[in-house]
Amino acid sequence: MKHIYNKIRTEAITDFLKEESETGRFKMKITNYTISAEVEEEKYFFADEPMNKTAFIFYNMMKKDIGGEVRPEAKNISYFDFSGVQAGDKIEECYCVDINSAYLSVLKNENIISRETFKKINDRTRKNDKTKMDRLKSVGMFASNPSIINFENWEAANITNEKNPFSWVFYEACQKTNEIIKSCIDENFLFYWVDGIFVRSGHREIKQKIQKMGYACKIEKINNLEIFEKNITYLKAGKEKILFLPIKEKKIKFNFQHAVEI
Repeated sequence: MKHIYNKIRTEAITDFLKEESETGRFKMKITNYTISAEVEEEKYFFADEPMNKTAFIFYNMMKKDIGGEVRPEAKNISYFDFSGVQAGDKIEECYCVDINSAYLSVLKNENIISRETFKKINDRTRKNDKTKMDRLKSVGMFASNPSIINFENWEAANITNEKNPFSWVFYEACQKTNEIIKSCIDENFLFYWVDGIFVRSGHREIKQKIQKMGYACKIEKINNLEIFEKNITYLKAGKEKILFLPIKEKKIKFNFQHAVEI
């Protein structure tokens, strides 16, 4: 019977596996969020801190709802648009209209996941940034394309990539969110980033428009917005936030973890 171990990473993983393998034959799997390995009859999961299984639980809940359905992936999705601002701009007061649990809400409204699954995940992830990250990761896992490294005689023999057949779920959520945000661009537009649109004014009208589409959202007051060459800084609820600007959209591979403000 294969045993499964969760380990905190304190040394090079390959060095650890070489010590554990008697044959020099083992397999390593690397994703955006995890590194796992199969050695003889054992399986190991590696992390820099104690592993949180919540994101995996959420992922499996949604995957069960999908029921094996496979669709084409949405293409050419824009996760941001900073065309309403430029380096050097300073705006004392503006507003951000943010879609609540945007990607998860899309999956519910498009009948990709059940309302019951949505409620269970959403209710558990509204408390703090850590639980919010679990929700973001769980949707992002659908787009995971893990690298598989097979070792022979303790050396990497070949590397292959797997593609998640349900990657369309992630991109469907991205595309629909992008369509909603883009439909709200008007003369007050400053920029948008993923599921939040920043505007000088007209925020109440935007909120009403998004709500009519079936999505809950909130208005956040923004102060001291400053645009720099590589980042944007501002105050929200009295706390300083930093948003790092992507250099070129075509070079960006979106990662949920990078969408959380610092």
